[in-house]
Amino acid sequence: MANNEHVAILKQGVKAWNAWRRENPDIRPDLSNADLRGADLSGANLARANLREAFLFKANLGSADLVEANLRDHADLSGADLARANLREAFHAGEHAVTVDNIEVAQFVYLLLHNEKIRDVIDTIGKKGVLLLGRFTEGRMVVLERLRENSAILASCQWSSTSTSLKRRTSPRRSGCWLACPSS
Repeated sequence: MANNEHVAILKQGVKAWNAWRRENPDIRPDLSNADLRGADLSGANLARANLREAFLFKANLGSADLVEANLRDHADLSGADLARANLREAFHAGEHAVTVDNIEVAQFVYLLLHNEKIRDVIDTIGKKGVLLLGRFTEGRMVVLERLRENSAILASCQWSSTSTSLKRRTSPRRSGCWLACPSS
Protein backbone atom coordinates (compact mmCIF):
# COMPACT_ATOMS: atom_id res chain seq x y z
CA MET A 1 0.00 0.00 0.00
CA ALA A 2 1.22 3.50 -0.81
CA ASN A 3 2.86 5.69 1.78
CA ASN A 4 0.25 8.40 2.37
CA GLU A 5 2.93 11.03 3.02
CA HIS A 6 4.57 10.29 -0.33
CA VAL A 7 1.25 10.50 -2.17
CA ALA A 8 0.38 13.79 -0.43
CA ILE A 9 3.71 15.33 -1.47
CA LEU A 10 3.25 14.17 -5.08
CA LYS A 11 -0.25 15.65 -5.20
CA GLN A 12 1.26 19.06 -4.27
CA GLY A 13 2.76 19.09 -7.76
CA VAL A 14 5.90 18.08 -9.61
CA LYS A 15 7.91 21.07 -8.37
CA ALA A 16 7.26 20.21 -4.70
CA TRP A 17 7.82 16.49 -5.39
CA ASN A 18 11.16 17.00 -7.12
CA ALA A 19 12.33 19.34 -4.34
CA TRP A 20 11.41 16.68 -1.76
CA ARG A 21 13.27 14.04 -3.80
CA ARG A 22 16.39 16.25 -3.87
CA GLU A 23 16.19 16.71 -0.10
CA ASN A 24 15.60 12.96 0.51
CA PRO A 25 17.72 11.10 -2.04
CA ASP A 26 17.90 7.92 0.06
CA ILE A 27 14.13 7.46 0.38
CA ARG A 28 12.58 5.05 -2.10
CA PRO A 29 9.08 6.48 -2.66
CA ASP A 30 6.21 4.06 -2.18
CA LEU A 31 3.36 4.94 -4.52
CA SER A 32 2.08 1.39 -4.88
CA ASN A 33 -1.67 1.21 -5.45
CA ALA A 34 -1.87 5.04 -5.47
CA ASP A 35 -4.66 6.57 -7.54
CA LEU A 36 -2.74 8.77 -10.00
CA ARG A 37 -5.28 8.60 -12.83
CA GLY A 38 -5.02 11.69 -15.02
CA ALA A 39 -2.25 13.18 -12.85
CA ASP A 40 0.21 15.60 -14.46
CA LEU A 41 3.55 14.00 -13.55
CA SER A 42 5.51 15.42 -16.46
CA GLY A 43 9.13 15.88 -15.47
CA ALA A 44 8.64 14.13 -12.13
CA ASN A 45 11.58 12.33 -10.56
CA LEU A 46 10.04 8.90 -10.07
CA ALA A 47 13.38 7.07 -10.20
CA ARG A 48 13.40 3.96 -8.00
CA ALA A 49 9.77 4.66 -6.97
CA ASN A 50 7.48 1.76 -6.19
CA LEU A 51 4.61 2.27 -8.63
CA ARG A 52 3.46 -1.35 -8.45
CA GLU A 53 -0.25 -1.50 -9.22
CA ALA A 54 -0.53 2.32 -9.16
CA PHE A 55 -3.44 3.62 -11.22
CA LEU A 56 -1.78 5.61 -14.04
CA PHE A 57 -4.61 5.65 -16.60
CA LYS A 58 -4.26 8.83 -18.69
CA ALA A 59 -1.46 10.13 -16.44
CA ASN A 60 1.02 12.53 -18.05
CA LEU A 61 4.44 10.96 -17.50
CA GLY A 62 6.13 12.93 -20.27
CA SER A 63 9.84 13.45 -19.55
CA ALA A 64 9.43 11.71 -16.18
CA ASP A 65 12.43 9.89 -14.74
CA LEU A 66 11.28 6.30 -14.26
CA VAL A 67 14.76 4.75 -14.04
CA GLU A 68 14.53 1.60 -11.93
CA ALA A 69 10.91 2.35 -11.07
CA ASN A 70 8.87 -0.68 -10.06
CA LEU A 71 6.06 -0.94 -12.60
CA ARG A 72 5.47 -4.67 -12.13
CA ASP A 73 1.92 -5.98 -12.22
CA HIS A 74 0.87 -2.94 -14.20
CA ALA A 75 -2.25 -3.91 -16.18
CA ASP A 76 -3.19 -0.46 -17.48
CA LEU A 77 -0.93 2.28 -18.83
CA SER A 78 -3.43 2.99 -21.58
CA GLY A 79 -3.83 6.64 -22.29
CA ALA A 80 -0.72 7.47 -20.26
CA ASP A 81 1.69 9.86 -21.95
CA LEU A 82 5.20 8.38 -21.78
CA ALA A 83 6.79 10.74 -24.30
CA ARG A 84 10.47 11.27 -23.47
CA ALA A 85 10.06 9.33 -20.21
CA ASN A 86 13.19 7.50 -19.11
CA LEU A 87 12.12 3.87 -18.62
CA ARG A 88 15.62 2.41 -18.33
CA GLU A 89 15.58 -0.62 -16.06
CA ALA A 90 11.99 -0.01 -15.05
CA PHE A 91 9.84 -2.93 -13.82
CA HIS A 92 12.63 -4.84 -11.92
CA ALA A 93 13.26 -8.53 -11.43
CA GLY A 94 13.39 -9.19 -15.14
CA GLU A 95 9.65 -8.76 -15.44
CA HIS A 96 8.65 -6.51 -18.29
CA ALA A 97 4.90 -7.02 -18.23
CA VAL A 98 3.02 -4.11 -19.73
CA THR A 99 -0.43 -4.66 -21.16
CA VAL A 100 -1.22 -2.62 -24.27
CA ASP A 101 -4.03 -2.50 -26.78
CA ASN A 102 -2.18 -3.76 -29.86
CA ILE A 103 0.99 -5.47 -31.02
CA GLU A 104 2.50 -2.35 -32.58
CA VAL A 105 2.43 -0.49 -29.26
CA ALA A 106 3.85 -3.56 -27.51
CA GLN A 107 6.73 -3.70 -29.99
CA PHE A 108 7.42 0.00 -29.49
CA VAL A 109 7.45 -0.35 -25.69
CA TYR A 110 9.78 -3.34 -26.03
CA LEU A 111 12.18 -1.25 -28.14
CA LEU A 112 12.10 1.58 -25.61
CA LEU A 113 12.92 -0.83 -22.80
CA HIS A 114 15.55 -2.94 -24.55
CA ASN A 115 17.30 -0.68 -27.04
CA GLU A 116 19.07 2.33 -25.55
CA LYS A 117 19.73 3.85 -28.96
CA ILE A 118 16.06 3.97 -29.97
CA ARG A 119 15.58 7.12 -27.86
CA ASP A 120 18.42 8.76 -29.80
CA VAL A 121 16.70 7.80 -33.06
CA ILE A 122 13.40 9.26 -31.87
CA ASP A 123 15.12 12.48 -30.76
CA THR A 124 16.88 12.79 -34.14
CA ILE A 125 13.65 12.26 -36.05
CA GLY A 126 11.94 14.84 -33.84
CA LYS A 127 14.61 17.42 -34.55
CA LYS A 128 14.65 16.88 -38.30
CA GLY A 129 11.03 16.45 -39.15
CA VAL A 130 7.45 17.49 -38.66
CA LEU A 131 4.70 14.96 -38.17
CA LEU A 132 1.04 15.73 -38.76
CA LEU A 133 -1.48 13.05 -37.80
CA GLY A 134 -5.22 13.17 -38.06
CA ARG A 135 -8.27 12.62 -40.17
CA PHE A 136 -7.85 14.71 -43.26
CA THR A 137 -10.86 15.10 -45.47
CA GLU A 138 -10.27 16.10 -49.09
CA GLY A 139 -11.02 19.73 -48.16
CA ARG A 140 -8.39 19.74 -45.45
CA MET A 141 -5.87 18.07 -47.73
CA VAL A 142 -6.31 20.93 -50.20
CA VAL A 143 -5.48 23.44 -47.45
CA LEU A 144 -2.37 21.47 -46.46
CA GLU A 145 -1.25 21.26 -50.10
CA ARG A 146 -1.69 25.04 -50.52
CA LEU A 147 0.37 25.66 -47.42
CA ARG A 148 3.08 23.44 -48.82
CA GLU A 149 3.03 25.15 -52.22
CA ASN A 150 3.26 28.64 -50.70
CA SER A 151 5.83 28.04 -48.00
CA ALA A 152 9.57 28.02 -48.57
CA ILE A 153 10.02 25.83 -45.49
CA LEU A 154 7.45 23.28 -46.61
CA ALA A 155 8.49 23.30 -50.28
CA SER A 156 10.93 20.43 -49.86
CA CYS A 157 8.55 18.36 -47.75
CA GLN A 158 7.18 15.03 -48.86
CA TRP A 159 3.73 13.66 -48.14
CA SER A 160 2.82 10.15 -47.24
CA SER A 161 -0.70 9.13 -46.42
CA THR A 162 -2.79 6.10 -45.59
CA SER A 163 -6.37 5.35 -46.49
CA THR A 164 -8.82 3.08 -44.75
CA SER A 165 -12.40 2.14 -45.47
CA LEU A 166 -14.86 2.56 -42.67
CA LYS A 167 -17.46 -0.20 -42.29
CA ARG A 168 -20.37 2.17 -42.85
CA ARG A 169 -18.78 3.92 -45.82
CA THR A 170 -18.20 2.49 -49.24
CA SER A 171 -15.44 4.86 -50.28
CA PRO A 172 -12.01 5.08 -48.70
CA ARG A 173 -11.42 7.90 -46.25
CA ARG A 174 -8.04 9.32 -45.34
CA SER A 175 -7.50 8.36 -41.71
CA GLY A 176 -4.02 9.65 -41.23
CA CYS A 177 -1.41 11.66 -43.05
CA TRP A 178 2.06 12.73 -42.23
CA LEU A 179 4.42 15.24 -43.59
CA ALA A 180 8.15 14.79 -43.10
CA CYS A 181 10.29 17.88 -43.51
CA PRO A 182 14.03 18.34 -43.33
CA SER A 183 15.09 20.66 -40.55
CA SER A 184 15.95 24.20 -41.52
